[in-house]
Amino acid sequence: MIDYAGFFHIGIVVKDMAEGMNDMSRRFGVTFPEAREASVKMRYRGEEQQVSVKFVYSREGPVYIELLEAVPGTVWENTGIHHLGVFCDGMEDEVQKLVADGYTHEGASLGADGSLQGAQYITNDSGVRLEFQRGETREQFRKMLGLAG
Repeated sequence: MIDYAGFFHIGIVVKDMAEGMNDMSRRFGVTFPEAREASVKMRYRGEEQQVSVKFVYSREGPVYIELLEAVPGTVWENTGIHHLGVFCDGMEDEVQKLVADGYTHEGASLGADGSLQGAQYITNDSGVRLEFQRGETREQFRKMLGLAG
């Protein structure tokens, strides 16, 4: 079972980062630092790809709002609520359990050697997508992004 205390953020894919940040600030009173851009090696629907993605997390949280700018042909191509982000101790075992229960392992970030690292996207038949991060990276992740909580 996924530990509810590991629930960390809601990921939302937006067409335009500046517009998305402004909209979320107006609607929810959250603030954002400057968006970051990263080049990420991904496996999506069985294919490896190198993707440049722009993202930002709200300063307020938890639960944080993560905005990602849409990238055609990737796991981040469709705008709207994208995923529920969770930190999970024993992530690999949990992902295997969910796949055995009928979830689809949709995509994952990869290390230079092609091994699964970082984010793993798991989706069920109802369209609920979970983004797993390894539990042991929780504090490092928060420090990297300058997040409280």
